Amino acid sequence: MSRHTSFDEHTFPFSDQNKPLSTPAPTSQPSTFTLLPTSLASSKFTSHSNLPSTRRDSILPPADQNVPAPLHTIQEATINPSQPPPPSTTTAKVSCHPMITRRKTGSLKQQVRLNLQHLISNAQQAADPTSYTEAVKHSHWRHAMASEFFALQTQGTWTLVEQPNTASIIGCKWTYRTKYNSDGSIARYKARLVALGNHQEHGIDYHETFSPVAKLPTIQILLTVALHNNWPVQQLDVANAFLHGNLQETVYMAQPKGFEDSIHPHYVCNLNKAIYGLKQAPRQWYNTFTSYLISLGFKHSKSDPSLLILQQKRATIYLLVYVDDILLTGDNSAAITELLDKLNIKFAMKTFRGQRINIY
Repeated sequence: MSRHTSFDEHTFPFSDQNKPLSTPAPTSQPSTFTLLPTSLASSKFTSHSNLPSTRRDSILPPADQNVPAPLHTIQEATINPSQPPPPSTTTAKVSCHPMITRRKTGSLKQQVRLNLQHLISNAQQAADPTSYTEAVKHSHWRHAMASEFFALQTQGTWTLVEQPNTASIIGCKWTYRTKYNSDGSIARYKARLVALGNHQEHGIDYHETFSPVAKLPTIQILLTVALHNNWPVQQLDVANAFLHGNLQETVYMAQPKGFEDSIHPHYVCNLNKAIYGLKQAPRQWYNTFTSYLISLGFKHSKSDPSLLILQQKRATIYLLVYVDDILLTGDNSAAITELLDKLNIKFAMKTFRGQRINIY
């Protein structure tokens, strides 16, 4: 066995079928059999040594022959010893070799597995639009963009102001994605307004971007404690989580395409809250959410900042944050329900009851 091998894709050994079996190789050139690894050559002769003597004599060349038969001739003789050798051809193509590759079998494409209820193939699914010009032609994408724009206005994400002369203006774009159910049916059409954060400058448009996320051992320990004590576990998701983060920097963004103000079309958006695509959006969402939990009496865990603990006389509640996904458990169901009501008033929460929690 060896490592760090390199393969010559332009030359395939034993591809020349024009040589007769009795023609010896020139002494000036090395034998083609030396191209075989030692393990492969030994395995071939070991497998032939187990055959009967009459079968082995029909496969192996005479003892006085200097060069053994090519490998593909031995394989063909093993499969059908009575079959005559292939006729000689004047031109031999290097790519037409007997080796079965993945290109020949067609196994290069990625296969979709573990989705037995999926009835619609990827070829039948319509491709999502990549630009506003393409999406505006369809009514369902126009409705999705209107819903996203209404959510941004409800949150008070920006304020239209006159464009400053010296400030830098970042752009924005619409992204589109079709959400499917497990059976292949369409769940909803999702449009999202994303700021072009790659145009932001550090120290001017943003400062800190790091946002803590839950560690995998913390998730495993929390679920183990909940199962051992038979506690209820709630999985929560925050709708448009990054839109709740308050910005500390002054960031100007161009108006979204298709929703420009008719009275002030040349105004720009002064962002009051974070938006998807900004460098500091994950950080600001984490600060906003944890600050509200601390106001309710939660405290950060010393081992994992993403784990917040509420200890009271009547209840102990553990809340784990992973970006916009939340795990909630405790020893008092009534206190958990009360906490969920408070979170729903402050943030738009989605509760997944009776569904599997995927741990990656």
